[in-house]
Amino acid sequence: MDAHAIATGAPSCPRQSAHRGLAWPEYRLLAGPREDLRLSCRSAVVLAIYGATLLLTNLGSGRVLTYHEVYFAQPAKEMLASRNFVVPAINGIPSTDKPPAVHWMIALSMHALGSGAEWVVRLPSVIAALTTALAIAVMAARWFGDRVALVAGLMQLTALYVLMQARLAEADMPLCAAVTIAMCAFSFANVDSPHGRARTRLAAWMFFAATGLAFLIKGPIGPALIGSGCALFLFIQQDFRAVRFFLDPLGLAILAFCVLAWPLAAYAQYTPILEDWWLDHMGRIAGQLGGEKPLGFYFYTIPMLLIPWTPLAVLATVGGLREGRFGLPIWRFLACWFVAGLVLLSASKFQHKHYAIPLLPPLSIAGALAFVHFAGRMRRWPAHASIVVVATMAGLGASAVVLVQYVVTKAPTAIDVLLCVVVAAGICYVLGRNRLRFSSQLALVFGTMWIVGVGVQTWVMPSHDSYRHQRELAERINRRLPRGQPLYMVNLPENQISYYLAPPVVRWDDGAQAGDRLVAAPARVAYVLAPSWAAEHLARYGDIEILDRTSTIRHVQTPRDRLTLIRFTQRAFAASRSTDAHH
Repeated sequence: MDAHAIATGAPSCPRQSAHRGLAWPEYRLLAGPREDLRLSCRSAVVLAIYGATLLLTNLGSGRVLTYHEVYFAQPAKEMLASRNFVVPAINGIPSTDKPPAVHWMIALSMHALGSGAEWVVRLPSVIAALTTALAIAVMAARWFGDRVALVAGLMQLTALYVLMQARLAEADMPLCAAVTIAMCAFSFANVDSPHGRARTRLAAWMFFAATGLAFLIKGPIGPALIGSGCALFLFIQQDFRAVRFFLDPLGLAILAFCVLAWPLAAYAQYTPILEDWWLDHMGRIAGQLGGEKPLGFYFYTIPMLLIPWTPLAVLATVGGLREGRFGLPIWRFLACWFVAGLVLLSASKFQHKHYAIPLLPPLSIAGALAFVHFAGRMRRWPAHASIVVVATMAGLGASAVVLVQYVVTKAPTAIDVLLCVVVAAGICYVLGRNRLRFSSQLALVFGTMWIVGVGVQTWVMPSHDSYRHQRELAERINRRLPRGQPLYMVNLPENQISYYLAPPVVRWDDGAQAGDRLVAAPARVAYVLAPSWAAEHLARYGDIEILDRTSTIRHVQTPRDRLTLIRFTQRAFAASRSTDAHH
């Protein structure tokens, strides 16, 4: 029995694997030569090119930055302007909810490319998604071979949660990448076959660096997701020799630096930041910030996030339980990664669907195994079964097209076209199952996914851009105001429009004091951007003139929330100007 078979618990030869479960490819691959258990250069290039073309297409032109993206992009923009990379700020006011790693990534992208365009701001998330897919492919290849690894990487790139979050300048995809790299490094040292001390130490250094990065991306929840999965695996395996992995001196030093250096530097600059940060994180766990969801929230949101690969992930899990494959260390590790994180997130009262994203990459490996398995089984389908499947797909597709025409109000034609592409590809796959090689099957399935993904971003998502009118208002304001003229933002804390406004911008979150501040200001005329209701309040302190406003409002707003540009003139100055004009 070879070393890899000993480490994984797999049979050492095909004859020994002739029990139940032979239909699943992992047993056969694990018994093969070591050269079969690595990601080939060709597969890595395919994943990189496929992911880049899928995620970069229309990355900036599809939608303007959302509120949550500006929450990360505006501090990056101000870091480059102020050269203060320690305390994030939005319009000069510290933003203390999140650590600064994502701000640093966006700032680096903006600096390197010399632009603040939307696609530049979103580029770090795309890179994180590609990194996650490659890490998952490397992990899958070490266990199940290059074929399963390629499918796992492609599934990772085309899952719904990646297509959503990899095109947004937020923290979720970078956190997912950091967690995946850490778990990959841990599995290399503690799940795979034994390696030399030098290679194990390198894995430990990578593990601690990725864990520290996870902390700098989203705080304690990052290391908690990593540590809980690893601890549960070691407990189930009862292999406490692996504890030495966590005692590597250099690795611990790397982690300590990541966890301590920034908080101490931030505290030295802005004392309230640690208290604000602690209240934000503990307030989420205790439910003080709202966001409490029904019991079992993640049990119905995770299947949605995995679309279209949810059925395959479920089939692989059910098959693994039925065939006893979770007795193998590799399956236990994947299960611990997912289950421990799920329990941890469910214990928090503040829940959101994208919080579960770092738990989902191992399900791409499970789905890939099911894909390879059923691709082989479909060749044995009888002709009448194929006819039934094709008829069912055609009927469901036609019903979906009719439903879209009656229900969907934005881009229904584009959605219908994409639905027809999916149905046509599915029918071709079923009818050609016996004549298509495995590579051709992959090209058909994931080529269709590429067309659908790019089509949605090109023709569907622009019609759902609810922030474009705010960027258009910002562009008109930048043209109207004289260069160097300050713009006062009143009652618009951390608003999306901030990113598109030319400096200087002065932010006043307490609108009750805005009138007194404008009267006391040395300039007699001031330009104010505020919700429309604020005009009534400012009219008590001076003369106001409505210069511009957004063309529409977002679905969560009322007409009184419409962003409005106001010219405020102090009454004494307005009266004297009126008298001079009369004389």
